[in-house]
Amino acid sequence: MKFKDVTDVNDNILYGDLTGQTYNGDISVYNKSKKLTSLEGCPKTVNGTVSFADNNLSSLKYAPEFVTGTFDCSNNKKLTSFEGAPKTIGKYFFGEGNPLIKDPVAEVIRCGIQATRYSFGNGIFLTWEDIKKDFFKYQDMKDSIKSKGFRTLLGLDKWKDLKI
Repeated sequence: MKFKDVTDVNDNILYGDLTGQTYNGDISVYNKSKKLTSLEGCPKTVNGTVSFADNNLSSLKYAPEFVTGTFDCSNNKKLTSFEGAPKTIGKYFFGEGNPLIKDPVAEVIRCGIQATRYSFGNGIFLTWEDIKKDFFKYQDMKDSIKSKGFRTLLGLDKWKDLKI
């Protein structure tokens, strides 16, 4: 089921197609009987909190770009990446319980998701400062690989026959 097609208990469309719009208020499509599979129809900006936890999402494509409150995409057993998540989140980013994302911190860094705090389970909240340190290490490594080349960086350029 797509976001724009989600209904309430009386089978009335809950939010409808909000593509490209700003939504003032919270969006909660939490545990919709595991039926939510696509975020198609989500607004561009949400002035509030967004929860897509405990659903059947495999992608965050079409997620809002900006969320002023919390963004929760936890416990989506088919989610393979945080790609598409808002780049700017005013409060918390919840990303725990997604077993196909092996290193959620690295995934947040890769996707450039900035929030005030992050939760990946075990009751531990990381701050943007915690993430930012790793982010800059990651960026430096990426820049080094681009400028020097992976083989040179690892000292492998002298081993011409070695295939990596």
